[in-house]
Amino acid sequence: MRRRPLLLALALAAGFGVPNLMPPAALAQSAGTIAGTVHAADGSPVAGATVTVAGPTTRTVTTGADGTYSVPGLPAGQYQLVVARGGFATAQDIVVTVVAGTSPLDVTLQPASLTTLQRIGNIGTTSRATRLNTSPSAVIVVNSSTLQDRGQLQVQNTLEELPGVELQRFSSGGAPGANTNLAIRGADSYETQTLIDGHPVNGGSFGSFLIQFLNPLLLDDIEIGKGPGTFGNTIGSAVGGTANFRTPTITRNPTGQVSVGYDSFDGSSLGARYSQTIGRIGFLVGYARGETPGYFSDRPILSVTVDGNANATSIPNGTVNMGIPASETFNNKSEVAKLSYDFSPSTTLTLGYFGSHTFVDYTGTLTTVEAVNIVGGPCAACGSNAGNSGMPTYNNPAFNGLVGHTVFASTNFDNLFLGNYETDNQPIFTADLRSSLGPGTVLGRFYAGSINRLISDPAEANQILQCDDPTCDFGIAQGNGDTSGPFYQKELDILHGADFEYDLPVGDNAYTFGFDSHGDRTTKCSGSDPLFRNNCSIPSLLQTSTTVSLRGNLALGPKARLQLANYFSNTTDVGKRYDPRLAFTFRPSSRLVLRAAAGSSYVAPFAGILPGISGRTLDITAPNLAPESSFGWDAGGDMGFGSDAKATLDLYDTRIHGRFATAFEPKAGGALNGMKYSSTQVLYNQANTRDAGIEFTFIKQPRSGFGGLVMADLSRAYAYDTNFLSSPFAAGGPGQQGNYGLEADGSQLVGYPYFHGRGEVNYTIPHGMFVAFGTSLYGAVNSFNEPGFAMFDARIATPLNNGIRLVISGQNLFNHDHGRTLGEFAYGYAPPQDP
Repeated sequence: MRRRPLLLALALAAGFGVPNLMPPAALAQSAGTIAGTVHAADGSPVAGATVTVAGPTTRTVTTGADGTYSVPGLPAGQYQLVVARGGFATAQDIVVTVVAGTSPLDVTLQPASLTTLQRIGNIGTTSRATRLNTSPSAVIVVNSSTLQDRGQLQVQNTLEELPGVELQRFSSGGAPGANTNLAIRGADSYETQTLIDGHPVNGGSFGSFLIQFLNPLLLDDIEIGKGPGTFGNTIGSAVGGTANFRTPTITRNPTGQVSVGYDSFDGSSLGARYSQTIGRIGFLVGYARGETPGYFSDRPILSVTVDGNANATSIPNGTVNMGIPASETFNNKSEVAKLSYDFSPSTTLTLGYFGSHTFVDYTGTLTTVEAVNIVGGPCAACGSNAGNSGMPTYNNPAFNGLVGHTVFASTNFDNLFLGNYETDNQPIFTADLRSSLGPGTVLGRFYAGSINRLISDPAEANQILQCDDPTCDFGIAQGNGDTSGPFYQKELDILHGADFEYDLPVGDNAYTFGFDSHGDRTTKCSGSDPLFRNNCSIPSLLQTSTTVSLRGNLALGPKARLQLANYFSNTTDVGKRYDPRLAFTFRPSSRLVLRAAAGSSYVAPFAGILPGISGRTLDITAPNLAPESSFGWDAGGDMGFGSDAKATLDLYDTRIHGRFATAFEPKAGGALNGMKYSSTQVLYNQANTRDAGIEFTFIKQPRSGFGGLVMADLSRAYAYDTNFLSSPFAAGGPGQQGNYGLEADGSQLVGYPYFHGRGEVNYTIPHGMFVAFGTSLYGAVNSFNEPGFAMFDARIATPLNNGIRLVISGQNLFNHDHGRTLGEFAYGYAPPQDP
């Protein structure tokens, strides 16, 4: 017992720098050396790079003309290396254990770039799938081979399996062409920042980017940064997190890829790309095509009139109007092209183009398709049976034989008709410059893009309307049974912007000045006139945002880092804002990384909720419509097991204040501004929401033998302090919650399940064959609006010869719900918008 004070005194003395009493010979035996070569990505040596080692002692050296360095005389222990050179991404998070002798370590520096969320290089010996995440953000990276090996023509289904990631599906939500948005950690899609190659994209009238048009064959990877730990040049709309879709980069050596695929729905895919650098000039070209008739290509969809039983699956007095051949046809063509010129190893100018062109048949895509049981016989005056006097039904005697049968049908009278299609064109142009300025790196870019979207529906003139009185719709008098006119809708969004960044390494610290300024002009018109000479709900609206940021990445000893960021922004309909962010990482060993982050963000009112008039409702912005604001935190970590396995755990909590929503007031009767409207739509800050959860991932991926993964999250996403407004045009009483309103206080938001996950078992044969069997689990309140369910899949991938690889994959192996889930309507919380 008496020895303990002595031991404690010795420990304190060592900690406060009492001179080491070991003889010089013993010290020399314990000293070691770290030595190696710093290369550029093309293999050329990098001269003048600063190499800093921090651990039991701190040393800094500079690489020679041949890129070599040596740091001798290091006491034994664990060290962290930071390698910096102007024009290149700083490489840190390199952990080396020094013992007597020389510890060799070669480092490859990647060109600095604005295209990625991961601005700091991560050097490791493990595979990409099991590499530890050393950033302060809960980052998941999905590479293109993962999407292709799953046989995916689109990105959405694989993304939805990731912890903390949800999709918002509209219309026939599983259909290939159905509007699909990405949402992170309970935030809405317009509260999720979406980037392509690191720059903002068109938000359009709904404030969010539709991801169904992205072709995975022309993507290099997808970065999902969850929570407030992502430090880019702008954080507008990054409430839940940031999704960055990255196109391929130009390679130094000749590289190419060709992919051809077919599926059981008569769909096909083709992709090809090639890149090379000749002297100082580099280039990349790529083309991809994906075509499918969708999941309902072999069966008709029936139009069913429902008498007072909308959304019911068993319909008394339901009658069949017509049978329409179903089509969810989706044809996408995409291209990517890049051209670069290397002025020096650290200075490069790159011009880029990325575009997509898509055709979608809305006959089976837009409508609500579900299995409906037709009960009861034809009726002549069904309206009185449901107490909904005046509602007509129309019966086609040719379909009377379907009474008593279950059919695939649409109960949404407003969306099912032939000749309804959409075309979508989305070109993006960029010009990137990277260079060195003193010891630091300069990154600059101009970017521009547009979305030209046309919905054409001339056949709506043959549609039978369902009305509740002779003056029910469109601002004109119509009798029961009248037909509508043709319908057209065009949206044009034009984006232009620039961003700039200067990164300055100082020892093992780094400081960044960031700037981004962009504008998005939205025009949206609809009506029966294909030339759109009237009825533009958004005639031409320009929204701009400028952000200046000051950021620091500071070393707190050899094992911990602190990141600070201050964002100063000025945005249309928001004004000036200050948003701070703070993050901390701690790496006690080479196999364990802990992280925590906290910070704020904001969302500007987007074009679709600003004042405008559209056909069936009168949109009125509530007084003092304010931007949304948020504050959240995240804490978690990664732990490695051997060289081929890791586990990840994250906890998060985000509060959103003043969330946008709408309230609908039914028509009180009489004229409003000289026109008839069926309802009044009021847009305002309806409630606050809280999004909290736990995310877990375990991955084991050996070079051969059994491997697998488990990914899961438990989440709560709900509103609180909800305020239902009274419409200024109502006779009195509270406003009614509409389709775009939030759930009642405390209720889980629809489309954000309490649980969802992914499990997979796989086996790798030494020569390269890979076999996997997996399941995707969707808990209750999922985006398909189904009770909790599971779908199973399998795939086999094997190399053939000369770089050829064969992949065979299957989805929904056990035919869950007869495949209906894949192509049916899904509800979910939709952003407030004009109809």
